[in-house]
Amino acid sequence: MCLGAVASDTWVVNSSGDTIWYDFFDKFAKVTHKGEYGDSYKNEYSGSVVIPEKVTYMDVTYDVVVVGRSAFEACDKLTSVVIPNGVRLIQSSAFYKCFALKNVSIPDSLSVIDSYVFAGCRSLANVTLPKKMKMIGRCAFHSCVALKSVTVPEGVKEIEKEVFKHCTSLTNISLPDSVKKIGRDAFFNCSSLTSITIPKGVEEIKSDAFCKCIRLQNITVAKDNPNYCSEEGVLFDKSKTKLILCPYGKSGFYMIPDGVREVEGAAFINHGLIGITVPSSVKEKFSFRDCEKLREVYNYSGIPMESEKFDVYSSVPAVSKLKTSGDYIFYERNDSTVELLAYIGEAKSITLPPNYKGKKYTIAELAFYAGELTGVTIPGGVSMIGEGAFAECGSLKNVVIKSGVEEIGLFAFSGCSSLVSVSIPASVMSIETGVFDECGSLMNINVAKGNPNYSSENGVLFNGDKTELVLFPRAKKGAYKIPNSVKYLESNAFENCMGLTNVTLSNKMEKVGIAAFKNCIGLKSMVIPKNVTEIGYKAFLNCMGMTSVTLHDGVSFIDMSAFEGCSSLKSITIPSRVRKLDISVFAGCRGLKSITCKSVAPPEITWCTFENVDKNIPVYVPEKSVERYKKTEYWGSFKNIEGKSFSTPNEEKKEEVIEAVDFIDVLAPGR
Repeated sequence: MCLGAVASDTWVVNSSGDTIWYDFFDKFAKVTHKGEYGDSYKNEYSGSVVIPEKVTYMDVTYDVVVVGRSAFEACDKLTSVVIPNGVRLIQSSAFYKCFALKNVSIPDSLSVIDSYVFAGCRSLANVTLPKKMKMIGRCAFHSCVALKSVTVPEGVKEIEKEVFKHCTSLTNISLPDSVKKIGRDAFFNCSSLTSITIPKGVEEIKSDAFCKCIRLQNITVAKDNPNYCSEEGVLFDKSKTKLILCPYGKSGFYMIPDGVREVEGAAFINHGLIGITVPSSVKEKFSFRDCEKLREVYNYSGIPMESEKFDVYSSVPAVSKLKTSGDYIFYERNDSTVELLAYIGEAKSITLPPNYKGKKYTIAELAFYAGELTGVTIPGGVSMIGEGAFAECGSLKNVVIKSGVEEIGLFAFSGCSSLVSVSIPASVMSIETGVFDECGSLMNINVAKGNPNYSSENGVLFNGDKTELVLFPRAKKGAYKIPNSVKYLESNAFENCMGLTNVTLSNKMEKVGIAAFKNCIGLKSMVIPKNVTEIGYKAFLNCMGMTSVTLHDGVSFIDMSAFEGCSSLKSITIPSRVRKLDISVFAGCRGLKSITCKSVAPPEITWCTFENVDKNIPVYVPEKSVERYKKTEYWGSFKNIEGKSFSTPNEEKKEEVIEAVDFIDVLAPGR
């Protein structure tokens, strides 16, 4: 569509009172944002917005035909949009990272959704695509984590790269016969998808199109598709001589059909399989990468296979190390230790075996991964809960860990979104990183008395002497006061605590850890105590509701992205001891109305330290340093740098001494 521009960056108030920005052309209008693309434009749109079919400007009426590039990008308070009939194109990133956007009315006239249009719209649950649509661009629905169902219209020829990547709630996707290609990572990490039908027109499927679809068990191909076929839910080429993909959710034992000559490189990126048979017909080497539960491969192909993780047999062994005991599969390792690999029963609430032939055992890595359990009791006969053992068990509500369990591995219960409460016995000596990541319903972690390494108070997990807060349960809401004994916050300690509104830090606090408050979108304000010297990497990333933060003069280091995406932050005062503001420290802080920097010497910043911050806001610096800030790289991009008195003469002199020492150190770093 070739348009000749006559006016741009112009606003008109619609009938609902919404101010909408436009570019105007010969006969047409395009919805846009305030300012040129790439400028630090503000979050102009919020609430419900109705775009009109026609708009009148300077007594001329224009048809609205395009929603422009980044028109509503990062409008994180936008909740709904009505796009009028007549709009034919939504350009790239139009609604990118509109986190609160729940409803979008798309007209029948629309033909094209460009790349990244709805990417990051994590509240968007339903979208109805018009029948005339011809194109859905790359990453169009990337990270739409609430999206549950999509029907792709007839006429769309390609599911482009990463279109539905990280759509973790997507359970149903209907593809039309017009689709000819399914691109790379098109459905990457669609972790709720259990089955998909490949229509007859598909000519090309990238082998990693369904990578990390952890619950995908069946791929069904239309019988009249000339290029592909399926058997037992596994994808093959039409001649069935090439195995393309064994779905990620397949479990147990699998026999590759005789006649298969080639196995696609990514075919067995799979967490579920315990045993595989490779027939003599296979002639090319392939990989079992990331098959963490795989223990036995029966290889009749003659292709050499070596691995420390699984046993390879050229014939059926006299005695297999895999043992079935009741509804459980165990594996007897060469060092005589025993792993519980899998549960093959149908019960939803289980108590694991008290031991294996009188011996303690470990729960293997990913043993119950993405399972349907609702409850589990782990007896004292288990010495260790392995990495990711119960990860992504979204229905798991009740976990009882008995005395005797000594270690809980990395991410053991991560993604258990229904888990409400967990009790840790006195025997547990080690709780690894990320054990309860993304456990959005978790309210209480209770540690038994007598545990030397861990303790709890009001359901919050601490180390043994309560000098470190390890984990704050994600479902807790409201205000919280950290006990005064706490000196450190563990990395990710409060991450994703979206109902948290206020936290009072301990006066003994010395450091705010990596990603400590990441994604705490309800957090309103924060006062950093005077003993804190360091704000960690991504410490307050995406705390979109935070309007104020007070940094005491003791802070000397603020790590990368520490306040990135704090879009409601009104002002910030940078202490005099800060010598460097690293990459993206305040990027995306669109709400900033002023910046105060107390340092006489301008702290080092990068081009993106204040990315998407309005460069017209006042920046207050020491009176004698105004010209230095104006001439310093990247500080000089601010157009309104003003002098201000911050301290007594003695304090200013002290700052000059520090600056002089820094300068000498640069000249003579080895002294």
